[in-house]
Amino acid sequence: MKKRLIIGCICLAVLAFAFVALFSHAATRPTPSTVNPLASNESEIALVTQDDVQIAASFFPASKDTAPVILLLHGNGASRSQFAGHIGWLNEAGFSAMAIDFRGHGESGAHPKSFGLLEARDVAAAASWIKANRPSSKIGVIGVSLGGAAALLNEGTANEVDALILQAVYPDFDRAVRNRIAVHGGDILAAVLTPLLTQQSRIRYDAAPEEISPVEAAQSYKGSVLVIGGNDDIYTPPHESQELAEAFAGKQWLWLIDGLGHNAISDLNDEVYRERVLTFLEEEMGL
Repeated sequence: MKKRLIIGCICLAVLAFAFVALFSHAATRPTPSTVNPLASNESEIALVTQDDVQIAASFFPASKDTAPVILLLHGNGASRSQFAGHIGWLNEAGFSAMAIDFRGHGESGAHPKSFGLLEARDVAAAASWIKANRPSSKIGVIGVSLGGAAALLNEGTANEVDALILQAVYPDFDRAVRNRIAVHGGDILAAVLTPLLTQQSRIRYDAAPEEISPVEAAQSYKGSVLVIGGNDDIYTPPHESQELAEAFAGKQWLWLIDGLGHNAISDLNDEVYRERVLTFLEEEMGL
C-alpha cells in the first residue's frame, strides 16, 4: 500500500511537471505572422528596443502634424493587424495612429512572451518614436489584454501618455494564470499549479511574480482611463476590471458589457464602441 502511494505521488508529480512545462511553452512561445498593409496612408517603421529587439510598427498620420497620436497595442497571439478596422475612424476623427507588433508577435523579432513585462520595452520604444517625430502631439493608448498590461508595467508609457483605454486587461500575473487554469482544469488544479507557473518569472525574466501587476502599476498613473470589460469574461471577470479601474488615481471610466467574453471584448469595433472611445478621447485629449 505504501509503495503504491509513493508511486502514485511520483506519477502525479511527473504529470504536474509535464503540465507546467507544456503550459509555460505554449504561453511564452513566439507566434510570428505576416502582417498585410492596414491602410493606404501607412508608413512602416522599424523600432529597436533598449534590449535590442526589432519591433515592427506602422504609423498612420492625420491631416495635422500636431494631431494626438493613439498608440494601438494588441493582445496575446495577435499582431498590429488586430487594429485594421480602427485606423479609418481614428483618422477621420482627427487622430493619428501607431500600431506595433510586440516581440514574439507579427513581424517583430522572435522573443519569448512575458505577459507584458518585457513588452513594456516595446511600448517605450514606440512612445520615444512618437515624441521624437511628433513632439507637439499628445499620446493616447488603446491596449488590449497583453497590450494594456504592457502599457502599464515597468518601462511602459503610463506616466507619459494623456489617456489610456484598457480592454480585457488582467489585474495581476497570479490571477491571469489562475483563472485560465481554473477554466480548463478546475479550482483545485489551479491552486496547485499556479504557484509553480508564476514563480518561473524569477528564472525567465529575473522578476518576482508580484512585479507583473497592472493593478499595482495603475496607482501611479494620474491621467484619465477607460477600462472596458465583459460581464461574461471568464479570464478577466468583471470584478477584476472594476478593481483595475478603481486602482487609478485620476479620472476613471468603467464600461462593463453584457454578453461578451474575453475575445469579444478584445476585438470590439462596433458603432457603440467607436462612439464611446471617441467621446473619451475627445473629452480627455482634445483635438
